[in-house]
Amino acid sequence: MEMYEKIRKSFPKRIIIYRSGASEGSHPSILAYEIPLARAIINGISKDIKMIYIVVTKEHSYRFFKDQLRGTKATEMNIPPGIVLDNSVTHLACKQS
Repeated sequence: MEMYEKIRKSFPKRIIIYRSGASEGSHPSILAYEIPLARAIINGISKDIKMIYIVVTKEHSYRFFKDQLRGTKATEMNIPPGIVLDNSVTHLACKQS
């Protein structure tokens, strides 16, 4: 943050934290400890910085398929890495009001 402010002469408007490798059982801990700790650290720098905290969980029971399968190898038929599903696939434990 010091280097960012030194170069840009201001702090960022928002910080995105991408949390990978979280198991489903760790969601309560993330909500109770990690997010408030990250928020406190950011508030210590500036209360004007917005925080976006993204928790990524690998769920093996869901399968997503292409509309049309092509090729014979699994790598040709799988959805490519980096696809973002942000509309309907959610987890109830992470709902906030």
